[in-house]
Amino acid sequence: MRHTRISGFTLVELSIVLVIIGLIVGGVFAGKSLIEAAKIRKQVADLQQFISAVHAFETKYDLLPGDVSDRSATRFGLTPVVGGGSGSENGEIDDLQGNSPPTRMMAEPTAFFVNLTDANLITGYHYYDGGWNLYLLGPGTQAGMVVPPLKLNPKAGIAASSWNGSVWFFLGISDPGNDYEGTFLHLSTHGVLTPSQAYQLDQKMDDGLPGSGSVVAIIPNSLTGALDTLDTTDKQCVLNPPMIYNVTDSNQWCRLYVKVQ
Repeated sequence: MRHTRISGFTLVELSIVLVIIGLIVGGVFAGKSLIEAAKIRKQVADLQQFISAVHAFETKYDLLPGDVSDRSATRFGLTPVVGGGSGSENGEIDDLQGNSPPTRMMAEPTAFFVNLTDANLITGYHYYDGGWNLYLLGPGTQAGMVVPPLKLNPKAGIAASSWNGSVWFFLGISDPGNDYEGTFLHLSTHGVLTPSQAYQLDQKMDDGLPGSGSVVAIIPNSLTGALDTLDTTDKQCVLNPPMIYNVTDSNQWCRLYVKVQ
């Protein structure tokens, strides 16, 4: 009687296959971690470059970028504020109505990075179509026209703002598909960073805590649109208590303020 031999994998062969699969999966996760770490480093480098540029601008012109009157703009060869009115030269970044923190992406916030570009301290930021109807994330354009896009989220941007007597960078312009023609600057419907990304930025630039120091997690004031409320949410960007970043959540809950001066 002839017996048919059924061939298959030996335990050794199966073990080798499982090891190879494990190495591949581990390599994929390691690759993603390396890519994310590189983006974090680039984002930190961008912010540090912008902070240095602001200090250099102040030293050269004795003014904040964006906070430049028409007269000073003519004198120094800078782009005047677009969006009605003129830079107030009051040492703050405010909007057309004089709100500080600004509530709308108008006037001084839009001129901030344009003036840094004028002074050859950074490159690439100009008014869109020479007008003040700035479609930062709307049809046909994106963050990066008058504000820098985030390395960690190219569909979101960085804006300059004043808060508690200091100048800060707001990492939180969002709402892809909506225009910013005088729209409330901070009333976006969602965050732009995951809690893990926010934590890593905070840790590298400050103390790693969302409620203190020069990097803080912030949420809009629902009545004014101004950024004057620390993020004390529960189980979103911030766990409170104990007031730490909710790093186990992978959703984009977070918006940050990074102190310039």
